[in-house]
Amino acid sequence: MPKLKRQGIDFFTIHTDYLHSRAVRRVMKREGEAAIAVLMETYAAIYAGDGYYVEAGPRLFDDLADLFFRLEPEDVKRILETAIENGLFDAGLYSQYGILTSSGIQSEFIYATRKRINKSIDPRFNLLTDDDEALCCRDMPEPKTPDGQRSGLPRRKEDGENEGTEPTETCPEKVPGNTQKVPGTTQKAEDNAKKRDLTPQSTHTTRHNTTRHEENPLLKGSPGDGETEGAGWRPAEVDAGAGERTNGKPAAKQKAREWTQQDIDALQPPDDGLPRNLEGLKINFLQHRIPPKEQYAIILKSNYGVIGHPVWRGFGVLRESHGKIRQPSRYLLSLCVK
Repeated sequence: MPKLKRQGIDFFTIHTDYLHSRAVRRVMKREGEAAIAVLMETYAAIYAGDGYYVEAGPRLFDDLADLFFRLEPEDVKRILETAIENGLFDAGLYSQYGILTSSGIQSEFIYATRKRINKSIDPRFNLLTDDDEALCCRDMPEPKTPDGQRSGLPRRKEDGENEGTEPTETCPEKVPGNTQKVPGTTQKAEDNAKKRDLTPQSTHTTRHNTTRHEENPLLKGSPGDGETEGAGWRPAEVDAGAGERTNGKPAAKQKAREWTQQDIDALQPPDDGLPRNLEGLKINFLQHRIPPKEQYAIILKSNYGVIGHPVWRGFGVLRESHGKIRQPSRYLLSLCVK
């Protein structure tokens, strides 16, 4: 029997400082401590049902009121409307369609269902842009090209190919004995052909050494001041501005590494005994839409999310600002400057 398809999700995340956010405190001040329980049950109904919204009608109010001893459906409705006034749910969709949802709820749903083949948000209720949805699914594998290879990834080695050698090209320029230029060949294609003629052994050795050091930026333990020794070290081949190696021989100019979400997810903190929460740091990056390049910089400057670093206080400020801080990555980096 095939497995039944389900729209909702089994669990959802919540910040440890959720109760300290300004919007939640305002709701608690007006409605009391029972408002927290009502909000949690509402979130559970949203995620367990359609996954990103729930119809706010008499049926929902009755179901939630049955879970509490001293609350009536009218009390539940009043608490939820207070939450809408304070920005916990989208007021426009509530007044137009009578549903409870928000951009944060939809982002959580997209991220939790990123591995599903068929998932979509009703265009009428969608509060996310295309960039927001792509950012939530950024750790998914890149789509394959028509020839079966993943775009942007190195080609898989075939049988008989040795490491460090270039694959056989089918371009007319590479055919032995063909010295004529193909009509319509651009200057860029000729430059690329020249670059492929570099010695495979030399380019492979330089690329291997550079990648080995860049993927392991923290090779030593952290001293007592909270910084990690050797965190900013770069190979001499990369820092050489004139394109020369330390032995004086010319080398190809190294291109700056472009960090992806897969690279960030693969980072591991050093085993030096310091208390850290790197996974929590990555979750905050996702919810504030921090690009991978800035994620890597903040991870290094915060010593892989060491507990007590000012960057943790910065996340709380970002949540309480409700989007007023337009560049959260720059704000977090400013907290890392001594």
